[in-house]
Amino acid sequence: MASDDDLPLWFDDTFILTLLGLIGGGGAAILAYLLRSRCRTVECCCVKCERDVIALDASQVSVT
Repeated sequence: MASDDDLPLWFDDTFILTLLGLIGGGGAAILAYLLRSRCRTVECCCVKCERDVIALDASQVSVT
């Protein structure tokens, strides 16, 4: 087992929580982009998704 002396000083609980927060926030931003996208085919790295885009009427769209 590695002791605490073997780890760098910057590698602590705060660093791990920050890293998990950045990864989670980035993943959430990507998912939000994909949900709002009007594209029929979405491709990112090795993942490809083809879906039917729901048609919107002008009365359903609100611009803020």
